[in-house]
Amino acid sequence: MEGAILCDAKLEGAILCGANLEGAILCDANLEGANFEDSNLQDANLIGSNLQNAKLAGANLEAVLFSTANLQDANFQEANLSRANFSGCENLELQQIEPAIGDRTTILPENFKIPKHWK
Repeated sequence: MEGAILCDAKLEGAILCGANLEGAILCDANLEGANFEDSNLQDANLIGSNLQNAKLAGANLEAVLFSTANLQDANFQEANLSRANFSGCENLELQQIEPAIGDRTTILPENFKIPKHWK
């Protein structure tokens, strides 16, 4: 599914573990409760998507655009967040991204501090 264009897709509860969605455009998609564990979403566009309760543990989220996405209770455990852009995202809590792998290139919401263990 590399480079797939799935704007406005209704994929709530979808199981996409280990999928290659590199460069996919999933803007405004309903991905509530979807399972993306260990998937590759590098350079994906998730602007405006609903990722409430999505499972993103171990996923490669490098350079993903999360602007205006609903990230309520999304699981980012050990996900790669390098160069990911969370500016303008909604319902994200710091404790959701603390167990992830990020660095100084990760763009966090204004009120967030970079977790100490990030490089």
